[in-house]
Amino acid sequence: MYVWDFEKRKIVYCAYVMHGPDGGSTDKVAHFSNVSESYCSSLGRFLVTKEHGQTVKRSFRLKVLDDDNQTAYKRGLMIHNAKWIDKWCWKKYIPLNEVACQGCVTVSRRDMTYLLNLINGEKKPLLLWSFEGKEE
Repeated sequence: MYVWDFEKRKIVYCAYVMHGPDGGSTDKVAHFSNVSESYCSSLGRFLVTKEHGQTVKRSFRLKVLDDDNQTAYKRGLMIHNAKWIDKWCWKKYIPLNEVACQGCVTVSRRDMTYLLNLINGEKKPLLLWSFEGKEE
């Protein structure tokens, strides 16, 4: 994950992110889906809300901005933390198990503290753009 500051025109923070575990995802290949109960992460643009998840208080719900990720809000996708991030950050992809994630944007506890301060301190909503990079 990269945090881009439009005023400074540069990346001001970066963090590892785990992706949803299903669809055949491994630590080498990630699969993405917008299908309900797919347990896959969704791609596209999201509005980061200050609304928290029902069971995860250190979280921010994501509202959809694209036609191809319309089920994300209904699925309850959010930004939240998990203790596994730092342990597995050396892998190309970091899939979670189904107990821990259903396709959310999942970061380390340290990175969640940064995001909590950033998001709660902003007056305007923030944009999250989830995409799959291409290797060269």
